[in-house]
Amino acid sequence: MKRRADQWTESARDELESVPTPDATDPDGEGAASPPGDDLLDTAAAAALRGYDEEHGGFGSGGAKFPMPGRIDLLMRAYARSGRDALLSAATGTLDGMANGGMYDQIGGGFHRYAVDREWTVPHFEKMLYDNAELPMAYLDGYRLSGDPAYARVASESLAFLDRELRHEDGGFFSTLDARSRPPASRRGEDESESAEDEDVEGAFYVWTPEEVDAVLDEPAASLAKDRYGIRPGATSSAARPFRR
Repeated sequence: MKRRADQWTESARDELESVPTPDATDPDGEGAASPPGDDLLDTAAAAALRGYDEEHGGFGSGGAKFPMPGRIDLLMRAYARSGRDALLSAATGTLDGMANGGMYDQIGGGFHRYAVDREWTVPHFEKMLYDNAELPMAYLDGYRLSGDPAYARVASESLAFLDRELRHEDGGFFSTLDARSRPPASRRGEDESESAEDEDVEGAFYVWTPEEVDAVLDEPAASLAKDRYGIRPGATSSAARPFRR
């Protein structure tokens, strides 16, 4: 481990030493490098816009989708300067896709690490500190620009999750919550010594079966919740699903 740490330190030092100082001359000898122009923001925003998924929000049209709060912030900054509606639509479409999908914890607040599908339905259930520190700022900016109170709610719930689940009692924050946890008793095998379902399972803490919703809510609230959040019977009693709007 010490050797790996030394290698990382040496690599970081080399990278820092390779960064030119503000008064360094360029290869053509034309003097100090100039700061980026105003067109840099527009160029970067245009590139982000080209990768936007018009149907489901987010960026890319296949495979896993990550939150990318920096790209959302870029689009909103560019909109605030230019007033171009397409930029704000891409930012808010992404905010909506994440907040309404399974990547957002609809009960406890906070975001999972990424969605494994284009529609933001099934998350990788790990919760990261860096995502949940950056995304509330993006949602607050979305609220500031659009006036949609749903964005303020998501930001507030996510910050409450950070304070409740990731804050360390001696100061600072934990970096992550594990994706895996023990399934509840209703999803375990009858013979605990032999059932594979007794092992920690990814997402076990966050997913629900219709029977589990019925156990904690009376009618008509149970039926409304199952319909609203897409909790439907699966092929087996253990076919649990994450809540999504």
